Amino acid sequence: MSKVRIEAMMWGAGTALGELPPYFMARASRLSGYDPNDEDDLKEFEELQRKRNNPESMVCLYIVITFLRMEECPWFHYSR
Repeated sequence: MSKVRIEAMMWGAGTALGELPPYFMARASRLSGYDPNDEDDLKEFEELQRKRNNPESMVCLYIVITFLRMEECPWFHYSR
């Protein structure tokens, strides 16, 4: 047990530090007063859904491909 004590402590410290950025991002979002039901975001989402079937340029195609990859992630959920 004493052979891995330092490694285990470093692993625990790294895990704890890795949890800080998402916490501060969520806290900043909450404190900013951002409304997730904002109409601009809904319009952008609907436009992206429309471009999904008919990409107009390479940039739009890249955005659509990125969006499709995000849909495959089990932790990414969007709400309408």
